[in-house]
Amino acid sequence: MTDRWTDRLSEYLDGTLSPSERREAEDHLTDCAACVAVLEDLQDVVGRARGLRELDASIGVGSDLWPGIEARIRDLPATRARPIAAAPRRGWAASRFTLSLPQLAAAAVALIAISAASFWFANDLMGRDGRAGRASSGTRVTAVTASNTSATRRSRRSSS
Repeated sequence: MTDRWTDRLSEYLDGTLSPSERREAEDHLTDCAACVAVLEDLQDVVGRARGLRELDASIGVGSDLWPGIEARIRDLPATRARPIAAAPRRGWAASRFTLSLPQLAAAAVALIAISAASFWFANDLMGRDGRAGRASSGTRVTAVTASNTSATRRSRRSSS
């Protein structure tokens, strides 16, 4: 529930309302339980915030946190820092390598060029219509062997 006093309860709590507005707010608080609950919540928040300020003052925390951190670090016992040994890599992980973005781009261009050249050569060998062993005009290409040639000559000689 929101009324005209709900937004002004912080001002009431801080004491920044004029005397007449303060009397009106107090009259309203006698009749409105919702505003009383909001006011109690605000008082709780203000009380906790004051407690934090007191805590900050007791531990020496001001606007700069570093002096307190540095004092605590100095109080720690001095120990030798040892590096953590990395587990040895085995198999493919031992030979792993990385590529920069320009290297990856160059590899992609090379892969595209090789793929295009392979397609072009394969297409050229198959012929433009894609069928091996046939000429593009549709005539059939036959292979003539030496044995067929000599047999043909003999049959022509005997028939003549």
